[in-house]
Amino acid sequence: MFKMKYVLVGTVMATILGLTPIIHAESVKLVQWWDEYLPQKREKIAYMGYSRTTISLQSQDVNGDGIYDDALLCREFSITDFFNPPPACLPDSRKADRYRTDRPSGQFYGGIVARLTNVSHITEKNKKGEKLPFFRDTGQATVQPTEGAKPNLYDPDYPHNIRRAGSKDWGLGWADITFTASRKGVDRFNAVEDAEQNASAVFIWKKEDFINGGASTEAITFDNTSKISVDLTRTRRNVEEGRFVVQDGDQLWISDYKYAVSGRPRATVELNPLHSHWAIYTPSGCDIAFNRENATFVDHTFQNIQAVGVYFATYSFTHEVTSFHFDNFQFYAATNDPSPELILAQSLTGKAIDFQGNRVSTNAKFSRGISVNGGTVTVHSSDQMDIRGVITVDSYHIGKEADIIVVAGYKPISTGKELLFMFNKEGNILPWDGNLANLVAYKETDLLRDKNKERFKQNLVLAPQRRVQIFPVTLSAFRDNELDTILLGCEERPSTYSGLLNDVPPGLLKFFFGYRLKDDGTIVYNSESINIRITSN
Repeated sequence: MFKMKYVLVGTVMATILGLTPIIHAESVKLVQWWDEYLPQKREKIAYMGYSRTTISLQSQDVNGDGIYDDALLCREFSITDFFNPPPACLPDSRKADRYRTDRPSGQFYGGIVARLTNVSHITEKNKKGEKLPFFRDTGQATVQPTEGAKPNLYDPDYPHNIRRAGSKDWGLGWADITFTASRKGVDRFNAVEDAEQNASAVFIWKKEDFINGGASTEAITFDNTSKISVDLTRTRRNVEEGRFVVQDGDQLWISDYKYAVSGRPRATVELNPLHSHWAIYTPSGCDIAFNRENATFVDHTFQNIQAVGVYFATYSFTHEVTSFHFDNFQFYAATNDPSPELILAQSLTGKAIDFQGNRVSTNAKFSRGISVNGGTVTVHSSDQMDIRGVITVDSYHIGKEADIIVVAGYKPISTGKELLFMFNKEGNILPWDGNLANLVAYKETDLLRDKNKERFKQNLVLAPQRRVQIFPVTLSAFRDNELDTILLGCEERPSTYSGLLNDVPPGLLKFFFGYRLKDDGTIVYNSESINIRITSN
């Protein structure tokens, strides 16, 4: 019971430490498709296919050349039937269904169509000896593991920095959304000299699944802090453009703003919707392609946003198979809720003490600011948070070895007695007795790669600036012996894993973070505590 109490309270404190400068002062994050939606053990990972079967129409004329030897492959568009893989934890779920719709923004809608010319005469025999069209499926799964890809939580571009890892470095990873037309028959397709194809796809997240209170708010609109963004990841071939899609009331609109997809490096693309014109978009069934030639783009004021998403398309027919991968789709918008109270980002002087607790001088600085759901300092158990901090290291300490430390105090209203906690290197939160000799490191090593791309650890050496990821905690807190229930089962995932709070009693939190030199034990930390109120939902 004692251990559970500290874990519960510690979980809360890890979530509240908001130290990065505030970017979104009014808009709230309502969609965040970036998480572990699939099983994470390699031997149990299955590529999660679409929730809808492929419609295969053969002997078509999709390019208007008067020859009916084309194929149209389609997962029909729908904004009422989900498009993500079948969810895992429903009563009627099949054993093979392991996609986690209980993750933030896990459920999405949309559709895909691929059009292939001069291929419908190509067949293969099934086990019964029956001839079937060879090109009869769109191929690749919508969601698949990124082969051990993990974000570097200490990178300034987090979370826009997912890196793929090889088989020797398999571990906890994320997933991305993928599409490859005719994955099964790429070589066969390339062998048909006059075969060409194009494709269109749209993925949409609905208001009923918005996070951070968006599902229940009355009206969602845009302001000058709103944004839609997506990360273009991995290989992308034969995709002419991407656009953003927003549903206002019952009508879908598509952005005049477009971005190149193929041939560009991995990138984050984002748009403030106020900076684009919009045209009506009416996908239906297999007719998913946006008719850009006849479109009229206008200024449009969104009054009642019901959904948001991304659109990808190639319009020209080419002798190349379309494929794309994307991740980290985010949506920020303004709700009709009261404006949140803000603590603006500040640059604070640092404070330093020696190992005995005596004050010593320092020129270190700390960036502080609180960003919860876009800026509020009132924290509820339903809030989802991404918490980071920045340390400008003392000029005399640059190049020295050190540990990162994080300490918090929690004073529940019910008792008024303050409890102290510290974060350890596994990402767990432990009680602390206030004795400097017992203060453990939150991070004591950096993880680097050698020339053979195998992992090794080296002591943390202070650079001029150090970023600290506080929450969600590093996933090393959940080791293999726990992954079966956490990542494969239907049990509720730990709150520290998702960025959500448990049901914690109201109270006051105070936070300190900094570093401790290994050579003499000097501790440098923020001079003023960061104070957060916890209120009940």
